[in-house]
Amino acid sequence: MDHQKFLQFLYMSESDSVDFKRDQYKISNATDDDKSEFIKDILAMTNSWRKTEAYILLGIKDKSEKPNDIFGINEHVDDAVFQQLINSKTNKPCIFNYETHTFQNKTFGLFRIPVQSRPIFLKKDFGKLKANIVYVRRGSATFNAGIDEISQMGQPIIDDPKLPKLKLSFFNPESEVKHEEIIKYTLKPFSILDSIPELKRDYSILPSSNINKKYYEELFDYYNFQYRFAKINFLLENVGNSEGKNIEINIEILESNFEICQEGDEPQEPFEDDLLSQSKISYYPPESDLTIKRRNNKISILSLIESLHSKNNIELEGTIYIDPQFSREINLYCKIFCDKIEKPFEQLLKIHFIHSMEKIIWADFLDKMTSK
Repeated sequence: MDHQKFLQFLYMSESDSVDFKRDQYKISNATDDDKSEFIKDILAMTNSWRKTEAYILLGIKDKSEKPNDIFGINEHVDDAVFQQLINSKTNKPCIFNYETHTFQNKTFGLFRIPVQSRPIFLKKDFGKLKANIVYVRRGSATFNAGIDEISQMGQPIIDDPKLPKLKLSFFNPESEVKHEEIIKYTLKPFSILDSIPELKRDYSILPSSNINKKYYEELFDYYNFQYRFAKINFLLENVGNSEGKNIEINIEILESNFEICQEGDEPQEPFEDDLLSQSKISYYPPESDLTIKRRNNKISILSLIESLHSKNNIELEGTIYIDPQFSREINLYCKIFCDKIEKPFEQLLKIHFIHSMEKIIWADFLDKMTSK
């Protein structure tokens, strides 16, 4: 957040779209009752009736005489912790992000909550909160929404017929099936119980200097890749009534301890001849709309699309491969920018992985792969 906008909050009062908290939420080593205070505030703000982005600021106390009192916060909680705490419990993804801002040598927490599909509620009781109750913020207080109010939440708050409206989905190019918010994969990679041998050949057939001794290791990586990695493809849609131009897609993955690569980086089938194996550097990967960027322990998937007509869709060229390492859920935080739109379209996409290892001896693995 820029410094000027932060200063404006010091002269604002609490409302449907602004809330102030004196302290950081109790998350680390906290009880479920303590954690539920954070969840309730985010859900209430998400379900509030507003046409603008909402904010919850930590380290500031609202008061009638302005500016507001500033205290700052001492404890930092990672955005991924907040995301996991809420989005593992709700009926649909709740889109928000958390960041910090420094002012007068003090650190402040800031939650941004865009306008999004509602209602969002808990699937199960948690702490002080009840399942299937829709919490909504009105003014500076939180209430339980009634049936009539909940029924109206399904209607869009903003519907400008002159603007593009862009939406990203998972897509299976083989079956041509679209998955809107969540996709599931079952992965069962192989683990060799004994050891993978070096390649040995009759030197009269192939000179010893030309033998690719790592041939079997490379062959294992080549065959096992399809069992380790899930193939991720995307579909971009324009459901608005105007053409989207100069579209920029930014997908952030905050989780750690997983592997990711893109089409063209997957292992190639190895050669027994080392000279032929080394010649693989001349391989040219296919064209792709997707690029992976690694920066400051964050992974981003970027894409630039020149234009997309109203009511049309386009499959993004290229495939992303993800190895989750274990059973888990990985969140993709998506922002889509384009001309005519002041603020990006924001989405949360989820990948649910079921992961297990198939242990096997080398001879059986080789027989299994080569007998196909």
